[in-house]
Amino acid sequence: MIVGEFDANGRPLVRAQVIIPRLHRVGDVWFQVDTGADFTCLHRETRPILGPAMNRLSRDRTVIGRGIGGSSPYFVERAFLVFRDDQRGNEVRQLNLWIADPERGNDSNASLLGLNLLRLWRMNFDPRNRTLQFFP
Repeated sequence: MIVGEFDANGRPLVRAQVIIPRLHRVGDVWFQVDTGADFTCLHRETRPILGPAMNRLSRDRTVIGRGIGGSSPYFVERAFLVFRDDQRGNEVRQLNLWIADPERGNDSNASLLGLNLLRLWRMNFDPRNRTLQFFP
């Protein structure tokens, strides 16, 4: 089981290690669980994780994400997310990670764990008891 937590404002969060092989980058990210997001997106952690590798993101690999706040371009990179499963060890998922273009002013948004991963698990979401669990 993968265990998440709730922040002081009651937002559901789960931690994962993000690995972006093409860019040789690794970092830990707290993702906000978002059943309204179709894809998993990296936002405020973009600069700290990518650092100088930001220059290697390809404009040829962009998509337009649309949401409540409007539309924004995202770079798409193959990535691995590694979640700590306290019963089975590490849970590794490969995906196309959407990386926000920090030049667009959206790097203050939370990184989002979207339906492309959430649909693979059963989720126990119980905010009254501050319980957030994922069962792969």
